[in-house]
Amino acid sequence: MSHFTRRNTFAIFMIFLLLVSTVQSLFTAYPASVGAEEPANDHHVVQLMYDRTDNNYDDWDVWVWGTGVQDDQIEFSHSEDGIAIAHIEVAPSVREIGFIIKKGDWENREPNGQEVDRSIRINHNEPMTKAYVTEGSWMYIRLKR
Repeated sequence: MSHFTRRNTFAIFMIFLLLVSTVQSLFTAYPASVGAEEPANDHHVVQLMYDRTDNNYDDWDVWVWGTGVQDDQIEFSHSEDGIAIAHIEVAPSVREIGFIIKKGDWENREPNGQEVDRSIRINHNEPMTKAYVTEGSWMYIRLKR
């Protein structure tokens, strides 16, 4: 092979590599899933546990505000060992939420029917802040893990 032919072959080979890498980068730079993915949920969760001595949670729910996500009535999702549990989503910037545990259309509320607004400080060092409320008590306990 002459010097001219080797140089041309090498140049064609380099052009081929350049084209292949360019075409490949076009396909890998914009995969089909871009735009179709849901953004990651970066909300914090408050798990509110409500303990009634009669274990009757019919019509009881939680009214929340200041969450940055959904300020409204939150239903208790289930009960474990006689304790009702609600999960409340909180925006990352929120440091404290307000809550009232109430029955139905405000026919009763905790503690003992008193008109008391309470708040829960959010622990953003943990993925979930847990609060434990006992029937009739003004106070709540913020649990670790």
